[in-house]
Amino acid sequence: MVIQLLRVAGRIGVGLALLLPLQVWGGAAASPGRPLSFRAMEGDMPADPLLASSDPMGKPHATPSPWLDDARSQLALAVPRGMSTPVALEHVRAAGAHCRQTDPGTLSCRYHGVETRDDYVDDVRWQIDVAIDQDRVQGITLARTWTRH
Repeated sequence: MVIQLLRVAGRIGVGLALLLPLQVWGGAAASPGRPLSFRAMEGDMPADPLLASSDPMGKPHATPSPWLDDARSQLALAVPRGMSTPVALEHVRAAGAHCRQTDPGTLSCRYHGVETRDDYVDDVRWQIDVAIDQDRVQGITLARTWTRH
């Protein structure tokens, strides 16, 4: 990480490099050598927008679907179609989510985090639903909402 920081600092100027968050170089992509992490995926999300003063505090806001494309790709790599349900459950729990089987065909998982933006605190909730059939993953749906306080 330090070597990457020094390389980038040489290219864009030391002052700017020290102001940039380290996650820019660290990336959170799931890969065979790097486990899935909802905390890392949350860190890679664009900042939730500032709201108009007329927008009430405490109102949940859905994250735009295109913002979740990278997270969907990471989930598809870590929990592919056809994976056994117990192994899928292990992977999603290890990534930081809490899961339960809501019915025979769905594994429902949630991840909750807190983000700060300026003078605000956002409760961030990820909802991961894993469709299962005959003890195998059939697909995953992903949603993220945030509530400003």
